[in-house]
Amino acid sequence: MEELGSIVLYSPEKIREELKGRRGEAEICRLLETRGLHLTRLYMLPEGVIGEITLASEIAGNRSLIALPFFLTTERLVLVANDRDAKAVAELVKRVEYELGDVPELLFCKFLESVILRDMECLQEIEVTCYAMEEWLISEGKRGSDLERIEPTTDILRYRKKLLMRNFFYQQFAELCDMLAANEHGFFGERAVTLLNDMGKRADRLYDYSQMLREYLVQIRELYQQQTDLEKNKSMQALTAVTTIFLPLTLITGWYGMNFKYMPELYSPYGYWVIVGVAALIFVSEIIYFRKKKYI
Repeated sequence: MEELGSIVLYSPEKIREELKGRRGEAEICRLLETRGLHLTRLYMLPEGVIGEITLASEIAGNRSLIALPFFLTTERLVLVANDRDAKAVAELVKRVEYELGDVPELLFCKFLESVILRDMECLQEIEVTCYAMEEWLISEGKRGSDLERIEPTTDILRYRKKLLMRNFFYQQFAELCDMLAANEHGFFGERAVTLLNDMGKRADRLYDYSQMLREYLVQIRELYQQQTDLEKNKSMQALTAVTTIFLPLTLITGWYGMNFKYMPELYSPYGYWVIVGVAALIFVSEIIYFRKKKYI
């Protein structure tokens, strides 16, 4: 057990032990046994709320979704985290700006607020990175960029995965706030309900922003694919031009390499130099033509 101000952080074993034989035991055990589902689940009791929040926090080095069960009563707020997630959850709790005399329901609302406190900044950083990536692709990596080193395939996949996770998180978070704000048993006061409604709207805006960034990444991926196809086309164009240049020369050498006895130029003292001159003329003409057409 860890005391974090007025919020208590329990291990799964500790919360099971404390609620054994009491109201809420079945609900909390159900949550703990199915934590991998990452769904918004809420049990509104007359004397409290039991539920689970799915967090997309990267704080404390945590890169995956965190399923965080909680138990809120009129006396305290209990968060349940295993050893792997405890550090990240503790860091989130430290962000809570609570005031002396805050009741547990307000503490819970402020904890929820702390979860998405810096998310707009994080999404803006992703947008700046995406813009720099797009600029790098358009300039074909020739101009300076905010990114020192770009790996389009890896970077696009990484940011798409991150935004997908946040998309899911904001959707679940908004749903949780709406369910709590419904205040089925009148557990939350007016101020808490107002905070919950505000956070639900904020989560909706974050969801829309992250969705826009996901669509932006799709456009960047298409741009990258176009650049890749263009490079391939240029390579094929150059190879085709080279093949075309040497095709008539190959024909000439093949033709005069047959060595038939009565070929008129075969025994001519100027035949060799005439063929060399014709080949050179053809070669230079083709080079000039292909350069004008920008094939090479």
